[in-house]
Parts: sequence; C-alpha cells; structure tokens
Amino acid sequence: MSEQSQLENKLKITTGQTILGFVYLLFFLAVIVGLIYFFLVKLGPAFGVFFSSLSSLDSAIIVALITGAVSAVSFLGNTVVNSFMKKNEYLRAHREEPYMRLISLVYDFQAVASKGKTMADDELAEILKQFNKELTLWGSSKAIQAWGNWRTASSNSSGDPLQNLFGMEKVMVQLRKDMGMKRGLRKGDLLRLMVNDIDSVLN
Repeated sequence: MSEQSQLENKLKITTGQTILGFVYLLFFLAVIVGLIYFFLVKLGPAFGVFFSSLSSLDSAIIVALITGAVSAVSFLGNTVVNSFMKKNEYLRAHREEPYMRLISLVYDFQAVASKGKTMADDELAEILKQFNKELTLWGSSKAIQAWGNWRTASSNSSGDPLQNLFGMEKVMVQLRKDMGMKRGLRKGDLLRLMVNDIDSVLN
C-alpha cells in the first residue's frame, strides 16, 4: 500500500471517528434532556417549589448554577466520547499487524498461484496459526465469525472455489470495517485487485 493511500485511509478513519464521536455526544445529550423532562413531569410540584425559591435568589447565583450544570453535562459527555474513541484506537493499533498479515498472505498466495506454484505448507500453516492466535484476542466478533465461516466452507472438498474466493473477500471487508473503513465497497471490488477477470463472473 502506497504512502498516499495510507494517508488517505488515516484521514478517513479520523473523520469517521470525529463524526461518530459527535453522534454519541448528541445521543448522550438527548438522553439527558429526556431524563430531565421525565423528572420534571413526575416531580413537577417539587420542582415548582424549587424554581419558586430560585426567584428569591440573586441572578448571579442562578447563572452560576446553570453554568455549573451545563459544564457538568458537557464534561460527562466528552468523557464518554473520549473513552469510546480511545478504546477503538487501542483495538485498531493491536489489530493492524495481524489483519495486515492475513491480507498479505491472500495477495502472496494469489501471486504464487498465478505462476502455477504453491506456497510451502509449513509456511502457510505458521502464518495462519499466528493469525488465529491474534484474531482470538483482538478480533471483533464479526471478524471471528466471518473467518470461521470461511475456514469451514474452504475445508469442504466439494465446495465451490469461486464462493470461497467471495467468502475471503467478505473476511477482508470485515477487517477493513474493524479498522474504521466501513462503507463504499461492493461485491467484487477487492477481488478486482487480485483477479483480472472477476467482472465476467459478476455480470
């Protein structure tokens, strides 16, 4: 992958994180507003007495109370959003190496096969064993399921090789989603990078 492509991917991930963070913040604020409305309806009389008492307070005190409440809600919302984003960033950092290992294996395997050769069984088994270990610890549930489904289908000697190829594409698409690139690809888009005549199958 070129440096320009890496920069573009990082920009897409950062933009996606920012948008997702704002969505979670808006959702959190909506929940807070809903709870406030609920308490106002259920505890109307008590709040009525409270707000009546505020009228006798100095305006500076009222402003301070409102400012403090808004600051507390904003701080809590930012804390939740930052925690979510840090968790995703932590997982992405640990997923990058094993995910890249599998994608590199797919490309290398395809390149060797195009020359009428095969990869050494020991080398292939070692790469897959290492990937399985890391996927078990760091992979998302959907990535684990996609990989497990592909392994089950590909181990069937009577299975359709073409469907196995599309199954591997599903795995790679899910790995991309785990890394923050969730949309924009259709069936066959990734296979076009490896298989020259894939469009003849899709059409």
